[in-house]
Amino acid sequence: LEGETGAAYLDTSMCRERGVEVEFHRYAHPRYEQLGDGFVSHLSAVDLLLLHGPALSARLLAGHA
Repeated sequence: LEGETGAAYLDTSMCRERGVEVEFHRYAHPRYEQLGDGFVSHLSAVDLLLLHGPALSARLLAGHA
């Protein structure tokens, strides 16, 4: 499992030749209100949890907010 930017540098044909299946993960980061201006993507889930508590955090991470 590789992040979507891995396609730029990973030799998938070499992996296939050696029996390794590669999947690229395309993660759509949930947006939530943060302190300060703007939104910083891909912070730790701890940031979300401390700002909004467990209920909203669980809903956001499940894609239901």
